[in-house]
Parts: sequence; structure tokens; C-alpha cells
Amino acid sequence: STMTIKAVCGLLSSTGSSGTSGSSGSSGSTGTSSSGTTSTGSTGSTGTTSTDTTSTGTTSTGTTSTGSTLTGTTSTGSTGSTGNGDITICVNATAGQNATIVCPSGVIKLIPFASFGAVPNGTCGALTPSAACSSDVRRPVAQRCLGRDACLVSALQSDLGATDPCAASTNNTLTIQAVCGLLSSTGSSGTSGSSGSTGTTSSGSTSTGSTGSSGTTSTGTTSTGTSSTGTSSTGTTSTGSSGSTSTGTSSTGTTSTGSTGNGDITICVNATAGQNATIVCPSGVIKLIPFASFGSNPNGTCGSLNPSPVCSTPVQRPVAQRCLGRDSCIVRAIQADLGVTDPCAGSTNSTLMIEAVCGLMSSTGSSGTSGTSGSSGSTGSTGDGDVTLCVNASLGQTATVTCPSGVVKAVPFAIFGATPDGTCGAYSPSPVCSADVRRPVRGRCLGRDACQVAAITGDLEVVDPCLGQSPPLNSSLIIQLVCGQMSSTGSSGSSGTSGSSGTSGVVGTTGSLDTCPAACAAVPEAGLRLRLASAAAAGFPSAATPADFARSRLFQSFSTLTPGTLATVDASIGGGGCSGGLLLGSTPGFTTSLLQAASVRAVVRTTLISADYPVLSVAFALRNADGRPRVLRPSAVTVTGIAQSGTASCAVSNIDAVTGVGFCDVVVSASEFPTTPGSPAVRTATLNVIYSSITVASTAVAAQLAPVVPAVALPAGSMGLVVKLPTSPRLPTESFSISAMGYSGVNKLAYFQVQLLVNVSIVSYSNDSVTSSLYTLKHAFTPGTANALGYLSVIGSAIDNTAATIVGDNIPLLTAKFTVAAGAQAGADQAAFSGTIVSFTDLSNANFLMLEPMKFADSRGTASSTGLITVWNADVSGVLAYASAAEMFNVYPLNGASTTSTANVRVVRRSQCSTTSGCALTSDTAGNLATCSVTNGAGSGSLAGCTFTSGSSTTAGNNAVTIAASVGAFAADPVTIRVWHPATVSVAAASSNLKRIAGGWTSSCGPLYQSTPLAVTARFGGVGLQSFDVDVTCMSTITSSSSGVVSVSAGRATGVSVGSAQIAVGSASTTIAVSSATVTPVCVSAALVHGPAVNFTPATVPTQNQSVASSATVSAGYVSNADAALTSEGAGGAVVAFARLSDGSYEELLPSMGLQVVPSSDFSSVLNSSTRLPANSNYFRAFVMNNAGNAASPCALEARWAGMCNSSSATLASGPVAASVQLPSATAASVTISSATPCNTGPVCSITRIGDSAVQIERRTSAQLVVTVTFPVQGPVVFTQDSRTVYTVISGSDLVSVSPTGLVEAVAGSAFGSATIRVSFPSYSRASGVTANITVRVDGVTGVSWKATPFPAYTGSSSVVTTTLRQIHCTGAYQRAVVSASVTVSDGTSTDVSTNSFLTAASATQSVVPTPAKSGGQYVLAGAAAGTAVMTMSFGGGISAPQVITVSDSSVTVSSLTWATSFWQSTSPLTFAAVRGSSLVMRVSATFSDGTEFPEAVSGVPWVPVASYLTFASNEPSRISVVGTGSATILASSYRVPVQLTVSAAPCSGSAAVSQTTQVYANLEPGVGDMDLGNRYGLPFSVNQLVPATVGQLLAVPLRINLGTGAYFTFTSFNLQYPSEWLPVHSIA
Repeated sequence: STMTIKAVCGLLSSTGSSGTSGSSGSSGSTGTSSSGTTSTGSTGSTGTTSTDTTSTGTTSTGTTSTGSTLTGTTSTGSTGSTGNGDITICVNATAGQNATIVCPSGVIKLIPFASFGAVPNGTCGALTPSAACSSDVRRPVAQRCLGRDACLVSALQSDLGATDPCAASTNNTLTIQAVCGLLSSTGSSGTSGSSGSTGTTSSGSTSTGSTGSSGTTSTGTTSTGTSSTGTSSTGTTSTGSSGSTSTGTSSTGTTSTGSTGNGDITICVNATAGQNATIVCPSGVIKLIPFASFGSNPNGTCGSLNPSPVCSTPVQRPVAQRCLGRDSCIVRAIQADLGVTDPCAGSTNSTLMIEAVCGLMSSTGSSGTSGTSGSSGSTGSTGDGDVTLCVNASLGQTATVTCPSGVVKAVPFAIFGATPDGTCGAYSPSPVCSADVRRPVRGRCLGRDACQVAAITGDLEVVDPCLGQSPPLNSSLIIQLVCGQMSSTGSSGSSGTSGSSGTSGVVGTTGSLDTCPAACAAVPEAGLRLRLASAAAAGFPSAATPADFARSRLFQSFSTLTPGTLATVDASIGGGGCSGGLLLGSTPGFTTSLLQAASVRAVVRTTLISADYPVLSVAFALRNADGRPRVLRPSAVTVTGIAQSGTASCAVSNIDAVTGVGFCDVVVSASEFPTTPGSPAVRTATLNVIYSSITVASTAVAAQLAPVVPAVALPAGSMGLVVKLPTSPRLPTESFSISAMGYSGVNKLAYFQVQLLVNVSIVSYSNDSVTSSLYTLKHAFTPGTANALGYLSVIGSAIDNTAATIVGDNIPLLTAKFTVAAGAQAGADQAAFSGTIVSFTDLSNANFLMLEPMKFADSRGTASSTGLITVWNADVSGVLAYASAAEMFNVYPLNGASTTSTANVRVVRRSQCSTTSGCALTSDTAGNLATCSVTNGAGSGSLAGCTFTSGSSTTAGNNAVTIAASVGAFAADPVTIRVWHPATVSVAAASSNLKRIAGGWTSSCGPLYQSTPLAVTARFGGVGLQSFDVDVTCMSTITSSSSGVVSVSAGRATGVSVGSAQIAVGSASTTIAVSSATVTPVCVSAALVHGPAVNFTPATVPTQNQSVASSATVSAGYVSNADAALTSEGAGGAVVAFARLSDGSYEELLPSMGLQVVPSSDFSSVLNSSTRLPANSNYFRAFVMNNAGNAASPCALEARWAGMCNSSSATLASGPVAASVQLPSATAASVTISSATPCNTGPVCSITRIGDSAVQIERRTSAQLVVTVTFPVQGPVVFTQDSRTVYTVISGSDLVSVSPTGLVEAVAGSAFGSATIRVSFPSYSRASGVTANITVRVDGVTGVSWKATPFPAYTGSSSVVTTTLRQIHCTGAYQRAVVSASVTVSDGTSTDVSTNSFLTAASATQSVVPTPAKSGGQYVLAGAAAGTAVMTMSFGGGISAPQVITVSDSSVTVSSLTWATSFWQSTSPLTFAAVRGSSLVMRVSATFSDGTEFPEAVSGVPWVPVASYLTFASNEPSRISVVGTGSATILASSYRVPVQLTVSAAPCSGSAAVSQTTQVYANLEPGVGDMDLGNRYGLPFSVNQLVPATVGQLLAVPLRINLGTGAYFTFTSFNLQYPSEWLPVHSIA
């Protein structure tokens, strides 16, 4: 690829001829060297510049001669007057304020004076520091201001780098004297002194000849004239006397101007902030932007504008970027687009002012006339004194430049990257990695005496060139600068004779722009329109004349949009007025505002409030002034007029956003309830709706308060139990709690047992809800069958037997939770409970109360033997209603469709609440319960159920329809509906005469006629309503009287054949004629559209309020590729095209009409325009191709209207499509491992070599790379499978291979090690400079290790290494050991393979340790005979180091035995409870002399005979018998003491005998069909299960029957034999 650049170089500020030199001074006598004083001549005028073809005249250089030098005394020539137009300005500012310098022309060249302190002496131009207190601040001021046309300096010590020079004795003042002018203007030299007598050497001074005027410049083809050089001669030196000095005067040279010949036109446009400035060239394109500012209005007139001194920022750069090379452009006057902040900071409305030059890009003007030659200057001394400096900074640091004198004049060298070659003054870039950064360095330093440059890529505007270097290399910043006086020039030697004028350059060849199709206006606004996303759901567009154009539309009457819900407006280009076209986008979701509530209706839910349920619960419904339930949530809802306890729970956040229904629950103070039995008392309260402390609505609510029920208690000192029940009614499925209070007299109630009978047809028990604060409880509930009682049995044991709280009156025994049964009969008191005190027992286990009935406290206020529950049903307590649509727009006259509104009815049902958090019931939907009637004052309409439907003649009116809803005797507040009616309807067409388009054909090869947009306007209003006109085109049914002449679709009428037709909506109509006259296509206007700009103002629109129609404005635009560049591959947009016809109208072009989009030859490899949009095939899609280069052209694509049918070979019209592709280079690349195929776990990313045994531990042999390339605008892009991504193994190619798609695999049989993979993009120019590396390690198994530990395992055994297997307690059986094995991988990790199927074991001596078998997946080593065996473990080909296992006949003996407890049927107390003859295996653990253990010494070591080392004994074998194998059998119950069981180990090899005893109660269980008396666990007949009963104690004897599985209790009697003489029956329960 070749990049060709044409540039014109020159001095930005052209200089005219120098003034005439001063006359020679008289001869001086011999003396020291004399120097000619330099005098600056005035600046000549500037020639006119034409940006066409450049021609350069022939240059010749005159002969240079050096005058003879004499030695003598110094003679000073007189001073020539200056002629450069410099201006001195003085400004000041008090401490804390700002001093502002603004040059009227040129820039700030010099800061000769700047002080901070007391006011200086002298006048402007001759200031001197104050003698009182003053600091010199020239340096910081110069740093901020030199080289700028304006600057601002803050009079702050921190900004000036100065301390307070006046020590607060006076207010400090910042005073600045500045010189403004052109930096490069040079005046004529002064006259040298005459020759003196012989003396020291005198140097000849240099004089500069005057400069010729500038010729006109054109940027076409450049021709260069030839150059000739004059010869040089040197004069001789003699010694003479010094001469005297005289002063010469200066004169000013004139400049002539070259004439232009290109027909350029200057245009000036402006736009206020937020608006658009539009430039349209009458011919040619925009060639130049000589002026562009944003701020206050500039000075001057168009063609000679100057920035305003008030507030102004230059914006030529962003304007030029958008406009140069185009025939028209639009620039938005907003800060974001211009890349600036508002310079006027709100003090005035900023204005964008642009001056543009239009013309033909390739035309060439005649060259300008040569300027006259300047006069020769006299000889003087040289005086440049330039100094070269070099500075550097490492990455992230700052390079600081400080000139010893003068300012930075040049930056000949500046690079960012590797250290350059050469030395300071002769640097050259490093070949390793280097980036030229002279441009940003010059921008920061030129013209300043000091500057700082940060060595960071953002400030230097480059990508780090050393990224990806191996080894890594940190970039540095190296700068070479030249410091000196910008304008000081010593006088030159005698100038050579002037060269002759150059000949004019030849005319440039025609540029590529001339290959563009004929110019056409930009895509017409006629193609852009706005329409509602849902035609009738969110308001109406304002009425307008029919037109294709709608860049900004007013929408009205959002009443049909439910308040607070979202809606959008679409913006499209092309298509019909109501559908079709290219959807650009939609507005952000906008909402209609919510209005405050204006009324409230309340229904009391708690129709009867009791003292034990003291909550007043109110359901309420809010409506706004329009009757709508969607209201703005109030600040608060309160209840007043009734005493309350605590804070009211009227949470406004719980108000339903759709229905407006909420609940308010307040706790009524106990003082409000009547204490005298009788009828309920009525209290009236007020419900208030509050917004910002203002009550906007309120309503009265009546509450009935039931009399307080007296508390019930047993006499003091008595014994018994009182159960407290609710005293207020309960609803089905409502839960409640009961509490049981004990009375123990003088006894401590240590234990109790009670039984509560429950009528399950009335209430049900809530499982596990029995609690107590003083007792540990055991409880069980036996549910009852139909018509039977269930019972809750509870046993309690005091937590603290010494507590004073378990003796006396009102001892809280327990609370339990129940629920009213769903089928409980409502409306009466129901006997739900009864119960018995089985026993109250004191600390001595003596029963002091047995088998006594409980007492119940309920709504009767007395202690009763039964407990009553009052059951209510959830009857209706009120009705609330609201309209689904309080606004109805009757569109029947427009499209025949009916409009409906429903009165939604909510039934509020009765509820009871114990606390404000207990009121969880919500209102129900009415369903078929409601009865509705309608009063229709608006004409026809019908009511079905509670839904009103408008009719054909339903007229408008405020609150015209009223729906009354009721449920039984309860009526809701009436629901009113406002009806809007289209009183008038009109139809209009943009054009009433449609012509045939010459050469155009329809897809069916019929003649193509023009089309025109339609507009249907309706005036909605009615009685009591404000009328307004809206556009109803898209919701109207539009008909054509002759569809064969004019067809109508999507709000657009299209000619079909010659004739006329009536276009009508109802009775409104208009006539459209179709004629045979033709219009001719002129050109095609097209754009590449790739971005919408749709705005909605405001974001929230007012809801319809009392007959006033609300409105909002929507504006739209689009972003074309002419406005914003495509910045990534694949980026693109749709090509929209319109044909401009000879009558000035437009027709949209689609592919079906013959539209073609073709890239120009320069863009054939940049844009692909052959495909259609996936979502809309009516439009071509142009997108950036892979490997495309940057390009910008007003004719990148050509839109052609190709003929069809009879005109298939013709192109009816065409037009250019501008495009700009700016693909920034990649800034970085990265490569990682995919999470879907991650590396093996370990310290580094690794894969396993193929064939390695590590595969058997599920280690991966491959990994997928993920490559991303990061671009400045686009961000990271995945390049993993892009064909331009190159994967290179730069080290370790014998270890891994990489596929073209980035799959890394280990090479079979490879060694272990690391491989480095580099990703690069050599064939992709945008990313050829970025690379990324990743290191992948190849690993495998390097070893197998194992150890043996005791078997069976016990706590801590995994850390005990076993190498010897000994005999177990003289039994002849040997210990065993389990193998734990692991493999080590080369990355240092290890993996347990103890249970891996690929692990194998081998024994070298099978007679000692046979090849082991597995137990639980692991190998277990078992000794067979005394001796040694060498054992190895193998895994996948790897073999462990051998280990010796010794088998010894020496014994390990039992050192301790421990009984387990969990195998008995009860552990508290320990009980063997089973049917007679049942057996179980006892559980004992054994510990041996070497510290090893058998956790299950009976059943856990099957290779050891239990009887050979353990014996078992029972002290009562008639109750529990034992055998030597460790089995126990129950034969009889224990009645007084438990059975003692003993396990023993006999002495072995000198060890002592070991034994352990445990105590177990035997308690027989009944077999099937049998029954059992007494406790189930512990002693059968005992007060507390552990201690036998004593004489005189009351003994509760439970009786249990074993019915077997699935059997029912059917018999009614049994015989019980007992010794009545010493165990008389007390009672039966």
C-alpha cells in the first residue's frame, strides 16, 4: 500500500519587505570593535492566498562579500526606529482575583515586568518595582502567557509561587506589563559606523534584505523553478583609527498582492447555543475554515472576522473535521460536539460563528506577482547566542525544560521509546522501538522559557512503541531543544543581489472529486418523521399540514396513557407516515405525571375491636381529581380522633400503585374500651391524606369497641391450672395462641404432666409450637378423626428447681399455637377445648395434684371447664371502585372501533388484627359479586357487567358517564368517566396532483407515479372540555374512492393510473388527481445512516387534568457517516436514498424500485454495500471490511436509480454518499486461557503431555487461548479465530503446538518445561505493532509415594504411619493397615490417588503380606505370617520407592475398653426397650498398648474372633442375657434397679486384665395385639422414670396398645388385674 501526502509549508505569519537601511555613520577613530545596532523595519502587507495549485518561482542567490576589518575605538551607530506594530499592555488584579491579558493582534511576545505586592512605580511601559514590598513573578506569568493571544493569571500566592511580600500589611496586587505582536517580524538593520583607524578586529554586521510580497498559493500540481547561487569573495583586513558613530533612520518596504482566479466564495453562518449551524456551498465544496469561534459575537464583518475580546474560544479544528471537502455540513453549537467548555460561563448566550470558503477543490488560480527586492543592509555584528539543551524522563515521570535565556525556539528532536543513538545535538532514533513525539512537545514548549512534558502515552498522543518487547523494555522520553531570543537578529553582511522572479506554476490536473456523480442536496428532512410507538396509547401528534418532514413534533393529550407508565415515540426515515421506513430509534421512556389524590373512600375492616385485639384496620381507596386511582403517593396517611398506643402503621409505600388501595392499621389505646359489660361503644375517627404537611382529603370512619372482658384467676394459694383463650372473635384459618398458668399452693412445681383435649372440627394444632420459659418440655399431639377429639400431651421439667418462680400463683407453664379450622361453623361460640392435669410433682417426686380438670378463661369472663372460641366469617364490610380509564377518546367516527372503560370493584372483607403487623389480609376482586348501572349523559353506549362501551354517536363531555357499583347492601362511590369526541374531522394531502415519473417503473413493470403524504386532523372536545386539534392520521381508516387510481397505505397516497379519487375518513374527504404529465429524476440524495438522535422534552408529561390537554415536544435527527466516522471493522449503517424530481419533490428509493449502492474505486476495499439490513431488507447496509484503511470522501459510495423493465439499461439518476472511515490503530493485545478449557490447577498455567499418567488424575492435555485486541474507540475485540491472528511458539516448540484457532496441545512424549506463545497480526496494519505473549507449562507425573496407617481408621489415625503389623492380644490375628497414596506432578503439586483405579499394589513376599485387597476403595495390608515383605505401589507406569512391612508375633494388648450408648433405644435414661426375646449387638471400643484403636471392637474387625479376647457378662441374665460374640437379649423388665453389663479383656503377655461396666434399664415393649403398662423408658412404674414409687405417692400408669401397622382400635373393654389392697385406683383418665 502507498500513502501519498501533499502539504504546503511556509511561515504562518508572512513577512513583508524590510525597511530601507539607515544611512552610514561617519568614520570613527581607531579603537575597540564596533557593533552595528539592529533596527527592525515595519512589516509589509500580505499577499492573498489561494489554496489551489502551488507554483514556486525560480530562486537565485546574490554574491556575498565580506568587508575589511579595522581595529579602533567603538563607534555606535544611531538607533533605527522600529516598524513592527508591537503593543504594550498593562493589567492588574488584587489578591484572589484574576488578571486577564488579551492581545488585539498577534500573541504575547514578552513579559518585561510582573510584580506581586505593593503597586509598582512608573507608568505602563516604564514600570519599576515598589520599594515598599514586591516579588518578581515574571517567570510564572511568562510560563502561562508567552506565545498565546490571551491568558489568565490568578493573583494567588500558590499560583505565582511567591510568599506574601507585604506580610499582610497591605492588599497585594498583581501587576503585569506584556508586549503583543508577531513573533517572527524582522525590521531593517541599523547603519554601521564608518571605518576607523587600525585597532582590534571588528566583525561585519548582517543586514537582511526586504522580503518580496507573497504570491497566491494553489494546492494543485506543484512545479518548482530552478535555483542559482552567486559566488562569494572575502575582503582583506587592515588596521585603522576608530570612527565616530551616527544613527540611521528606518524606512518601510511595500508588498504587492497576487490576484486570485478560482471563483471562491466566502460564507458566514452562525447558531446560538444548542442550535445547528448549516453550511451549504452554492457550488464546489468547503475548502477552508479561516475562522470559527464559540462564545460572544466576533468583531468585524464576514471575510474579516476577529475573535471577541469578551469571551471566545477558537473551534476551527472540530468544524474543519466535520466540513472540509463537503458541499454542505451541519455543526451543532454544543460544547460536547465542539470539544470545548462554554467560554462565557453563563454570562451570555454563546454563539457559534463560522467563516467558510467554498470552491472547486481542483481549480488553479494564477500566481501572485513577485514582491520587490529589499534594499541591502550594512555590515554589523552577529548576535544569536542560541543554546541547545537535552532533557529526558523515564516512563511516568516528567521532563522539565528551563531555558537559561530567551525561550524555546525549536524542537529538532523528540522521541518516546528506547534510548536514542548519538549524543545531545546529534541524536537519531533507536532502531529497537521509537515514536516521534515532536508535535506534542512543540505544542507544549515553543515560545516559552520553561515547560514540562509528561512521559505518558496519553499526553504524548502515541501508543507505547516498546510494548511486547522481549525482554521487556520501559520507554523513555528524550527531547532536544534550542533556546534563544525569538526575534533578536544581528545585522547581516551585505545582501546579495535579488534573484529574478519565479515563473508561475502549471495548472494542476483534475482531482478525484470530479469523478463524483452530480451533486444533490443532502438527504431531505422530508424523509425524517416522528410517530408514536403505539398509535393511540400515548397521546396524539399535534395537528399539522401534510408533509413528509417532521424533525420536531408536538404531542398532545396523554390522557389515554395510564399515569406513571412508560411510553415512547419512534423516529424513522423513509416509509409512510404511519409505518415502514428505517427505524432510527425511540425516545427514552417517558411517563405521564402522577397527580395528588383529591378524594379518599374508607372501609373499616375490623368491624368489632376487642381489648385483646386492639387494632383498628381501615382499607381506603385514593382518586385524583380526574377520578383515576393511579395517584402520587401521599407524604403520609394518618388516623386522628381516637386515642392510640404506639405508632400508626399507615405505610404509604404499601399503597397499590395501580388500584390506589391501601391499608391503615392503628393500635387503639386501652383507655378507649368500655369497662362495663353491654353493647359495644362507637368511636368516630378521621382518615387523613397528607402531601407535604397539607391535608388534601379526609373521611370519617366509625369503630365499634367491645367491652373489656374481666380477667380470670384462681383463688390465691389454691392448686390448679387456668388456660387463657382469646376473648374476641376469630376468622377461619386465623391463628391464635393460648397460655397455661399453674397454681401450686406452697409446693414447688418441679414436674408436671397435662393433657389438653382439642375439638379438631373447630381448631387445629400448629406443630412444634409449644414453648415455655421455665420448663423443659416434651410434647406430642394425637390428631383426632372426624367428630373426635385430638389431644396434646405435655410433660414439663423445671429448668431451675431452686427458682422462686415455680411456686405459688400464675406460674407460666406453657404457650401453644392453634388455628381456626377452615370449615369451622361461624357465628357462634364453639366449645373447642377441655383438659386434665395428669400430675403436679414437687422436688421430692411427690404428686401433690393429680387428675384434676383444667380451667379455661374465655369471652365469658369466668373460669370454666371448657374453653370457647367465637368464630366469625369473612363477611363483606364495604366496597371500593375505580375506573380502568377515566378518559375515553371516542374514535368510532375515525375508524369504527369502540372504546371501553370498566368500573373495577374491590370487596373489602372483615378482619381482626392483634398487632399492626398482623393485618395481612388484602381486599378481593369482586368477580361476579358486583352489580353495576350506568348513567350516560353522552349519547349512545352500552354497559356489560361493569364495562361501558362507547357507541357511534357517543358525544363528548366532562364526567359524562357515571357507573354505580354495589355488592349486596354495600355501594361504592360512583365512578365517573370523561368522554372526548371528534367534533370535526378533515383530510388533506401535501399534493393534489400526482404525475408520472419519467423512466420509473413499479416492481410489476407498471408506470411509476408520485406519492404524497396525507394528514387527518380531528378536533376533540365536548361540554366542559377544552377543544384541541390533533393529528389522527395513523389511527384513522382512510379510504380511496378509486384504489385503481390512487392507493392509500400507512398515511400516504400513491398514484396508480390517470384519473382522480376521493380520499376520505368518514364524511371528510379531499380529491387527488393523477395526470399523465411527467416529472424527471434530477439526482439522488443519499446518506449512510448509523445513529439516531431522538429527544423528548419533558421526560414526564402532565396527566390530563380537569379538561386541559397536556403536551410535550419530541425532536429527532440522525447521525450519518458524513458527521461521524466509522471506527471499527464491521461498523456500518443503512443507506437511505431519495430521488429529487424536477418539480422539487422527493421520492424515497428502495431496492425494489431499482436502487443500487456501489462503492467508488477508492472505497472498494473499504466498504461493502452489497448486503441488506438483517432487520429491514428494504435498505442496503454498508459496513467496513476487514483490513480496510482509513479514508474519507464525499463520494465514497454512489447511489444509483437504475432503470427497470423498459428502462433497464438506463440510470435514471445518481448521487454520492459521503463516508468517513477512521480506524485507529490497536493500543494493546492480550492473550489468556479460556475459562471453558482452563489450565490444570497449580502455581502456573500448565497442560499435561499426551500419554502421561497425569491424564488418569483428570489433568488436561490442551488449553484454548483467548486473544483480544484493544482499539481506542471500539475497546477490546476478540481475535481468537480471526485469520489475521498468527500464533507462534517462540520458545518450547518441542513441548507444545498451537492450532490456527489458538488450541494449545502438549506434544506426545515431550519433556517437562515451559513454552512461550506469541500472538501477532503481521498482515493487519492496524494491529501490526502490537503483540502479546503467554507462557504455558507442560507437566506430568514425576513420582508415586505412599504410606500405611492403622486399619480400621479412628480419630487421628491418618497421621500414624504403620510399618509393623503385630498380633492382636494373643489371638493369632495380626493388625492391618490401609494404604494412602499420592502422585507428584512436575509443577510441584500432588494428588491423592488412594482410591484411584489405576493404582496397583505389589508384594515381594506373598507368604508374609499377600497382595492386598481393597476395602472402601483403598488397599488394606494384612499380615499372614511373621517376617518382612517389600511393598511397592504403581500408578500409570510410575513405581514408588519400595517400603518394608514387618509382620511380628509380638502382641499389642488391650489397655482400655469403652461402652457406646447410641445403640440402645433410649439414652436418657439408658434403656433396652424391645419385645421379649429381641437381641442386639453391643458396641464397645478398644484401645491397645501401641495407641491404636478399634472403634467397633465387636462388629468392626471381622478377621479377629471377638470371644478370643473379649468376654461379656450380665448381673441379671434373667432380664438381659449376653453371649461371647457380644450379643444381648431382653427377657424381662427392670422394676427397681438397672441391669449391669460388663465387658472384659483377659491378661495377655503379662498385661493386666481390663474391664468396663455400664447400667441399662430393661423395659419390655408390647408385641402386636399386646398392651403395656407404665413408662416406656427407664423404670416402668416410677414418678420420674429413674426413681421407684414410694408408699403414699400417686402413681400415673400409662397404658399402651400395639395395634400393628394399619390396624384400628376397635375393642371397647379389657381386664386389668392389680393388687387393690396396696395399689388402689385413684382415677382413670
